[in-house]
Amino acid sequence: MKYVKTTELDLDRTCFHFSRIDNRNSIEKNGLVAVAGGENEAGDDNNNPAIYFSYGVDGLLKAVDVWIKWEYNNLRKQKNYIYSPTKKISEEIMYEAYQKIYSDFKNRNYYSLDLIEGYDPKTSDFSFIEVDKKKENEYMHFLYLMSLYERGEIAWKPQYPNEDMAWMYGFYSNFEYGNIIQDNWNMNTHIGNRIIPTSRIKIIEGENGRSDGLSIILELYNKYRLHFPDVDLSRLDDFIRYASERYMTDKDYTGGVDIGRRSVDSLEERKYQHINKISTQALGKQVLPEMLDVKLTDETERVQRAKLIKLDEIQHTEQDW
Repeated sequence: MKYVKTTELDLDRTCFHFSRIDNRNSIEKNGLVAVAGGENEAGDDNNNPAIYFSYGVDGLLKAVDVWIKWEYNNLRKQKNYIYSPTKKISEEIMYEAYQKIYSDFKNRNYYSLDLIEGYDPKTSDFSFIEVDKKKENEYMHFLYLMSLYERGEIAWKPQYPNEDMAWMYGFYSNFEYGNIIQDNWNMNTHIGNRIIPTSRIKIIEGENGRSDGLSIILELYNKYRLHFPDVDLSRLDDFIRYASERYMTDKDYTGGVDIGRRSVDSLEERKYQHINKISTQALGKQVLPEMLDVKLTDETERVQRAKLIKLDEIQHTEQDW
């Protein structure tokens, strides 16, 4: 696969996908394959084969901010810490989450995906008005609880989203008027079997030539965080302070070797192929040729279109109530 430097990307429109370094050979052989289950099961997406990505550099930064909170919540539950994250944060558990994130992203690569936007799954890869399955599930649960509240069967009035989900997704996620559309940090391809061939995939490397995920995050944060002063990325901000200090003395970064290009561990590769149900045969040739003719529409039109469709859905929902 080809490499592309961060300076060569249109960072407002790049589709960022990250994956374990040990998946690199598999991606080069097979392309990126939409799978159901596997590592996606953590997001309750075991019935929805898709490829996940973040859109734009702000989407990437938000995704890392959410990932930190997701890791914290997992550790909190494992340790039976009784306080929800909206009530009280355990700094000890959060520090452990930082350590885990730091090590995790050292062992990942970021990829730039050349994806085609549109409505029709046969001729495009994704849509800006795709439904976020987690939001949808939460919203349907909210409607159910609201029906109980209106019938007097529960005394407390439910809210969408619930407090923990609101904390996890951050203030930068749109839940207004029951919005269930994907946010730019948490996007996926059209649901269904799909392969992005290696001809539309590039591994991202920083200006310093490093291609591991942690190096990419640190570079893009340091260059672009101030471009988004009104976006609350407080957990990411705190993690970067921790990571930057540790990075300076980390032996993996004091030499001239790019750990992002390290050899793939064949045992790890097979393990994650099995977890993610990836076939070892090359599948990238199955890309549809007509997809290359699809033109991107103006982004403002897409956003406006999404708002109109969402408002129409809301009106129908209110009538159903």
